Amino acid sequence: MDQLEQNPASLPPQAAERSIVIPIFGFLNFVVGGYPLINVYPRLFKAMADVLKNGSTKITSPEILFLGLSCLVGIAFSIWLVALGIGLLRMKKWARRGSVIYAWIAIGLFVIVWGYSIIVKGLIIKLGYRDFLLLVTSRALFGLVYPILLLIFMQTKRIKRIFAAIGG
Repeated sequence: MDQLEQNPASLPPQAAERSIVIPIFGFLNFVVGGYPLINVYPRLFKAMADVLKNGSTKITSPEILFLGLSCLVGIAFSIWLVALGIGLLRMKKWARRGSVIYAWIAIGLFVIVWGYSIIVKGLIIKLGYRDFLLLVTSRALFGLVYPILLLIFMQTKRIKRIFAAIGG
């Protein structure tokens, strides 16, 4: 039995084993969280402002409110994910735990939104937008891949052992 498995917390950070998974997911957290902050949310807020300014009849006030709240929640999650990415790159224990929590919340929100979309799906099909439904479904499933991979890799025994050895 090697020294790390006997008592990983007693080893100094320099003696801890390394894994390429940690910096990769640190970088991916940074990119996945930062991209919407730079590109997506500014465009959504501009579109909402244009709709409110021009008084479009295609979008109702509750839809604008829902979109605005969704954007604010998305911004909070994006900032959180960027912070977790920086924490993983700096090998902080809280970043691994936060990444696991983020992944569970993202999966849970996916299930809730998916349930809501099943209700809306019937309406979309009635309106004849099957291609749109396929696009939204494929995009949503792709969006679920990252939280699942993050959850799987951050929960492996080796990654847990590395962060236990670092202790911080």
